[in-house]
Amino acid sequence: MRSRFRESPGRLHVPILSHLQVPPWRSQQFPPVFISKPDPQTVYVGKRAVMQCVIAGTAPLNVVWLKDNQALPKVPAHYQSSCEKNNFATLHIIKLEQDDAGLYECRVSNNVGSKSCQTAITLKG
Repeated sequence: MRSRFRESPGRLHVPILSHLQVPPWRSQQFPPVFISKPDPQTVYVGKRAVMQCVIAGTAPLNVVWLKDNQALPKVPAHYQSSCEKNNFATLHIIKLEQDDAGLYECRVSNNVGSKSCQTAITLKG
């Protein structure tokens, strides 16, 4: 960058930049990262389970929940997932059944990369 600066008695001359650049951090993109991960849970059959991750990265962040390496079936009366403000990925299991025990995974991706974390649900009764 070039600037011009002149001195004159009694006057202040401010340098003028002849070339401006956007700082590199303004255009940098970041892959997903987990700020917090869901804890394993032991829950009674018939009760509700809630799993939540706090995530960060360049938007948009795409979130997918899996159980035992399989995509969850689209049954809104049983599984409800959301991603609030692009930071809080939540999975609600409305009324736990025996088949709900297992390993759950939250996969987050964007155009820079992907990340996943796992947790388990164990059932009582």
